[in-house]
Amino acid sequence: MSGNMLDRVEFKRTPQQQLGLMIVGLVLVAASWYLATTTRDPVYRVVGWLGVGFFALCTVIAVKRLISGGTPFIFDRTGISFPRGNFGLLPWSEVKSYSVVTIRGNVFLALTFNDPARTLARTSAAKRNWALANERLGWGHWALSFIGLTPGIDEAVAFIREHSLVQPASASL
Repeated sequence: MSGNMLDRVEFKRTPQQQLGLMIVGLVLVAASWYLATTTRDPVYRVVGWLGVGFFALCTVIAVKRLISGGTPFIFDRTGISFPRGNFGLLPWSEVKSYSVVTIRGNVFLALTFNDPARTLARTSAAKRNWALANERLGWGHWALSFIGLTPGIDEAVAFIREHSLVQPASASL
C-alpha cells in the first residue's frame, strides 16, 4: 500500500476464496474416502477415515463462512479487534513484536506479547496452552491466519510498519 494508508483495515472473508477452500475440502474428502475404501493396509484405512472426518469438518467451516461472510479481525491505531469471539481488543501496547512465520506453506502473522499471562487470561485454558506451545516453537504467542481473507498478510505487515506500532521480532532480540 502507499504512504497514504488508512487508519483502519478490515480483514474480510471473500466468497470466492471460501468457495475455493470448499472445493479443495471436497476434493480432499473424496481422496481420503478413496484411500480409506480401496486400501487393504489398516494404517492407511485409518488415516483415510481420519482424513474424511477432518476435511469434511474443514469443508463445513468453509461453507459456513461462505454463507455468513464476516470480518475475523480489524487493525486500527488502537490495536487488533476481534469482532467475532470473546477476545475483544488487543491493544498494540500489549504486543512486544511480530514476525511472519511459514509453516508447511501456510503464512501466519505471529504476535509475541509483553505479558502473555495477562493478555491470555481472557482466553480458555486450551488456547493459553496452545499459545505457550507456539512460543516454545518460536512462533510467537498468537498467530493470525490470512487464508481466505482480503486483504492479506502483506497489508497487515504494511499497516504495522506504517504506523510503527510494534517492531519485527528480529529487531527486538
